[in-house]
Amino acid sequence: MTLSSRENNEELYAIIERAKTLSLNDIGRQTKAKEISEKENHPKNNTSRKNPLQKQSTSSFLPNELTRISPFFVMSKFEMGHRPLEKRVSENSWGKMEIQGERLSIFDEGILLAILRLSLLKKSSSFSTTINQILTILGTSPGRNTYHSVWSSIKRLGATTISLYVKDEKKESFTHILAGGICDDKYNITISINRFFGEMFLKGLITNIDIDFRSNLKGDISKALYRFYRSQPANYEIHLQKLCNAINLDQSQKKFRLREKINKALNELKLNHFLAAGIINEKDHVVTKKGEGVKV
Repeated sequence: MTLSSRENNEELYAIIERAKTLSLNDIGRQTKAKEISEKENHPKNNTSRKNPLQKQSTSSFLPNELTRISPFFVMSKFEMGHRPLEKRVSENSWGKMEIQGERLSIFDEGILLAILRLSLLKKSSSFSTTINQILTILGTSPGRNTYHSVWSSIKRLGATTISLYVKDEKKESFTHILAGGICDDKYNITISINRFFGEMFLKGLITNIDIDFRSNLKGDISKALYRFYRSQPANYEIHLQKLCNAINLDQSQKKFRLREKINKALNELKLNHFLAAGIINEKDHVVTKKGEGVKV
């Protein structure tokens, strides 16, 4: 490792140490995903599943802007298998995002969260890990197909360029999500995270994402809504169309289908106690209230 890369890693860790939304206990947990999994899955350490939010959080992070205007799309298995190279522009009241590369799915978002989680545990923006560690963090069983899917996702993330304009800041930036990665035949990988995410730490624009809680959600729309609502107030109201735009849900389908899908996802978030209430009213406004155990 060169002097410059060591300085960059030290700088990133200093930024992480100052991040207000991360607890010292969380940063100081074991650095190996396998050890984390063994500890949290041991029968003596299992807590009641009545309310998953009451257990200790396994946090990752996303910049707030990426929870509100997102590069990740709700995609079918067929769509995930046929990803043309494209240039897409998403825009809403928070800003505008231009994405170039293969379309990113909710699965790709999960891989990114696992990578960011490892960067916190290893206290570095560049680190070595294994695909098994990433799968363990996501609660996914290993296998040749899953190994291939993870590495393909990492390459997609590295090849994707994001240009982001945030209206409140009146400033535009562009970056690749990952700076680079190497994988050998034994699925040992070395990953470098782009400094963009370190800058988000420095500004304090951080949203904590509980990976364990997210992994327990069955629906991709539920996961997309969880990401979106993590950075919203406890009581929140938004038009259905605007919400679908924010989570990149295809609106070419009939309105009643959209309502069905959003309602199903809201019900899952209520069942898992992230939301205390969530309805779509007669004006097509989605009205939500976070659960008591959810930090705003």
